[in-house]
Amino acid sequence: MMDRLIEIITSTNASDTLLFVASMVIVMTFVIVVVTMFLLMRQYFFRIQETRILRKSQKYNDLLIDCLFSEDQDVIENCKLKGNGGGRILYQSVLFLMHNLNGDFSGKIRKLFYQLDLDKYLRRDLKSRRWWRVTKGLRDARTMGYDGAVDVAKRFINSPKLELRVEAQITLMALKIHEPFEFLNQLNRPFSNWARIQLYQELSRWEQKPDATPWLQASNPGVLEFALRVMGLLNQKADRRDVVPLLSNEDLRLRAEVVRYAALVMDKDLWMNAAMKYKVEAGEVREKLAQTAGMLPGVPFILLMDWFNWEKSTVVKIELARTLLIYGKDVGLSQGEMNALGTVA
Repeated sequence: MMDRLIEIITSTNASDTLLFVASMVIVMTFVIVVVTMFLLMRQYFFRIQETRILRKSQKYNDLLIDCLFSEDQDVIENCKLKGNGGGRILYQSVLFLMHNLNGDFSGKIRKLFYQLDLDKYLRRDLKSRRWWRVTKGLRDARTMGYDGAVDVAKRFINSPKLELRVEAQITLMALKIHEPFEFLNQLNRPFSNWARIQLYQELSRWEQKPDATPWLQASNPGVLEFALRVMGLLNQKADRRDVVPLLSNEDLRLRAEVVRYAALVMDKDLWMNAAMKYKVEAGEVREKLAQTAGMLPGVPFILLMDWFNWEKSTVVKIELARTLLIYGKDVGLSQGEMNALGTVA
């Protein structure tokens, strides 16, 4: 393009060149003005649309509050009629109230949600081919207690999209009454930290805590880590024959979780099985051993002292020093030795 432009300029006289340049400037100016006007008009219409949606949302919020405080079926029918022109906005308004009101209002809002036939928008999201809409639909289904989302969630527990996969797993746990953890044995993708945190949060709301020991039969290392963490927190002891083999698993995070589990359930023999191999263990596992050594009574002081002298990792050495300071008071370490440990710790 530049070569062509140079050729034109060099092959014509000065007046023609000036005319060509002037024409190009006019064309470029026109294009810039058109593009600028288009962007300004686009922004203007977006603002109008946002203002319209905001006004409708405010109107529907006021309408919904009237319905919530009324038991009159005619008022509810009136809400339904007035909401026909902006059903999706009304849907969002109900969800907004559900998230911001609690107590007795939660049940009323949920009941009103179905009375106004707003669950049809929920079903549309769940049937969508766009993964982000299905994700939103699953999240809204939990909010509104829509059991129909369970079958949808089952299809996405191994989705390649992390957010969709997590929402599907949480939905099964929150809405499936029978065997809500059955999906754990079906996972064949990495069980992310985000998913685990969400599931821990969901578990904390349950008055009746589940028995996590059957989850040790899963083949997914992430599920096994999750099972051991839950068992440790709930002080649930599994059959040692199911746990000991995990100390040799190639996943070092899983081995570290076994150490933490052993300390939390006070299984000294299991913890010692791991500790006796500290010289051939990865740093992450040694660090977990050092952190939990002080949680178990009767851990041999000489083992910890030999380990401290051998250890090359600064992080692990610091953890060992903190544990040795606790033990040192009972085994008669000199003040100089205590001071040296204190300096490391």
